Parts: sequence; structure tokens; C-alpha cells
Amino acid sequence: MTEKYQKKGIGHALIEMAKEQARRERHRAIILETQSCNVNAIDFYQHEGFSLVGMDTCCYKNNDLQRKEVRLEFGWFPEKKKRLNGEEIEIRMETKDDWYNVELMTQHTFWNKHHLGCDEHYLVHKLRQHKDYLPELSRIAVKDGEVIGCIMYSKARVVDGADTHEIITFRPLCVEPKWQGCGVGELLLRETLKLAAIKGIKEL
Repeated sequence: MTEKYQKKGIGHALIEMAKEQARRERHRAIILETQSCNVNAIDFYQHEGFSLVGMDTCCYKNNDLQRKEVRLEFGWFPEKKKRLNGEEIEIRMETKDDWYNVELMTQHTFWNKHHLGCDEHYLVHKLRQHKDYLPELSRIAVKDGEVIGCIMYSKARVVDGADTHEIITFRPLCVEPKWQGCGVGELLLRETLKLAAIKGIKEL
């Protein structure tokens, strides 16, 4: 960090962004390295929740120990999340009052995931107006009044030469980042697959 911008919270913000990205991509840890002589860096990393996980006594030169400049590795590990069950969340059809919160949750889910920003929330907005949208199959997940997930179904066609096959597809299936890894997507998928089976839908 450039000296004039140190101690302004920028380093903390960058670390928090890295942690959030690690959670979203389901990484099991963030590992970084510094030198044993870099006391300020060691103090900063420990303050940010990193702990010492290893060292290399000859990473830089063969006399690192004598020079008192040993490579140290620090690691941060996301907390293991508790999986939710069907009794802890409500899975139901979306109402018009839910539209804003569903689109906002979708934006949170995909923001900077595949590229800068995202447009999946706009896809949700447009999909509701399309003739192929299937609201009777689509569902949202709600916990304590908060929309934390959704799955949206629509009709689609597979063209194989002169043959066209009518099928059902789903997109997007998304979960609020802080609830990812808790089984919300699986609950949405299981519930809607049951609905599809009841309606006699075989090609999905």
C-alpha cells in the first residue's frame, strides 16, 4: 500500500473482498506469505484473522535463518456453515411484492462472479414477462422474511436437424451469498423437481 494511503482501512477492505470471493467460489482457505522480519505485515494479517500455518527456512536464500528473514505462511479458513432443512425456510411461489427483493438477491449472487458487474437480475426481470416463463414451477426461498434464493423455470426447445423437442429448463438458480453452502439451492431444486414430476414433465 502506498504510504500516504496506509492506515485508512483500504487493506482491510481488500482482505474482506478476498474473503468474500473465497466464500463465493467455495475455496477452503486463503494462504499468503510474508517475511519473519516484516513485523507490520504479520501484525496486520493476524488482526485480519489469519494464523500461522507454515514456514520455509531456505525459501529466499540458503542462509535465511542467519539473516533472520524466513518465509512465513499465514492462512484464513472460512467457517463451516450449518445446512438448513425444509423446516427452517419457506419455499413458495413468488408474488409481485417479492420482485424487487428477488432481483436484488440475484444481483448479490452474481455480482462480479463471471465478469465485472452482472446482468442476471435483469434476466429475472425480463423472464417474468416472457411467454415461455413458468411461474407455476418457479419458487423462492424465504428465511425470517428475507428472500435468500430462487429458481426460475421456462419452456425451451432443442432442435436436432428437422426435429424439435419441447423441454423445460431452469435458469437462474441462485442463493444469497451469505447463505450459499447451506443447502438452499438443493432444497429449491428438490422441491421444484417434485412439482415437475407431479405435472408429468419428463424432459428437463
